[in-house]
Amino acid sequence: MIRNRTFAVIGLYRGVGTTLFAINFACYLEKYHKAKVAVVELNDSGDFRKLAENLQQYTYIKQSLTGFQVGKLDFYSSSLKVCKHNCLIEKYDFVVYDIGSKFVRYMEEIMGCNQKVILGNSQAWRICEYEKFLSYVRQIESYRTWEYIDMAMSNKGIHFVDNGKIKLKSMELIRQTFEVSDRAAKIYQSLL
Repeated sequence: MIRNRTFAVIGLYRGVGTTLFAINFACYLEKYHKAKVAVVELNDSGDFRKLAENLQQYTYIKQSLTGFQVGKLDFYSSSLKVCKHNCLIEKYDFVVYDIGSKFVRYMEEIMGCNQKVILGNSQAWRICEYEKFLSYVRQIESYRTWEYIDMAMSNKGIHFVDNGKIKLKSMELIRQTFEVSDRAAKIYQSLL
């Protein structure tokens, strides 16, 4: 398996689950591949701060000026601007960026990642977000390394969308942040 890779996790709308997916994917990389992994919050949700505050009640968290550590995973908050891709990728086997839904703001970071993972939903009322996203990314360089994860658990299986440029996969609900289900592990493995 190729190490020193970066992943951008992008949500098509607020609340789709980018933070949960990014953390669960990082857990998979650490547990199944014994990798050293960093998860970076590149959005203004403040979810990592809330996570650290809540987890401190139940478990030991190693805090630093730039983030915190839970088990073997390192978390960096959105305030980390000093150290970009090159600095982090030298320290870690994998870096997972939680971009959130305001992806336009972080397009430079997204384009610098090896793999782009888009989270959305194939329900009829959510198709407009997907179309809006596609109209934006069609204007930039090739997006053949992008994967679309349908968080609505449709049973369509893996197929390609947008004339074969984006691979579509469906994902089951992630029930526990730090526990990786067998189905999720298969999806995560296919991203490598």
